[in-house]
Amino acid sequence: MNHTPHASWAEVYDLAYERSFGPLYGRLTDLTLNVISELCASPSHIIDFGAGTGRLAIPLAREGHEVVAVDPCEAMLEQLRKKANGVEIVTECCSMSDFRSSKPADLALGVFTVLLYIQEEQELLESLSAVRSALKDGGRMLVDVATSALFHGFEMSDGLLTRQVTIQSCGGAHYLYRESLELQNPDGDVTRYDDEFVIRRWATDEILEIARACGFVIERDLSAEFAGSGSQYFLLQTE
Repeated sequence: MNHTPHASWAEVYDLAYERSFGPLYGRLTDLTLNVISELCASPSHIIDFGAGTGRLAIPLAREGHEVVAVDPCEAMLEQLRKKANGVEIVTECCSMSDFRSSKPADLALGVFTVLLYIQEEQELLESLSAVRSALKDGGRMLVDVATSALFHGFEMSDGLLTRQVTIQSCGGAHYLYRESLELQNPDGDVTRYDDEFVIRRWATDEILEIARACGFVIERDLSAEFAGSGSQYFLLQTE
């Protein structure tokens, strides 16, 4: 099994989330884009960490922003490039902690539970330090922190897609995430996708304390605007 999260099912990732969460998924995307548009006039330089298949990066690039899409999963970035359909987006296959840029950005994104893939405090420190180094003085980072609501498994089936997610405690703040999908093909055959990886539930205070140590201040708590998403949202600014 490929242990880069999502690599084994990148080709059906969008389908899985759209059919699992329906309009809620689209509303969260639209809400995030609206917040970004209030923060950044086009064209701005934006780095999208955990960009995945381009849920945010592609529409931001279409609006005229200069977008760098960063993700440690090459298979997800391949899907992004296919969907971009000529829209110019720079892609970087690396972790947040390993990212380096010679051009300071106006805004960094670390949303849709990006931080729960970071396992240890030192890695989080290195990751947020790398983000700080990639931003202009006065630059911002939009980040979310997953709450306990997201650390529960679920099952769904709609005739086309069957999905089973289990999230099991490994002790402490770490959890084993298991994903199993079955996709009904037009010819009647079923394609199966499986994945598993470890995630971490971070306390909000842990995230914000390390962010401060990396040179960020909390500009705004945006959690109320994202009510129902299962995460708290914060806008950080470089000192």
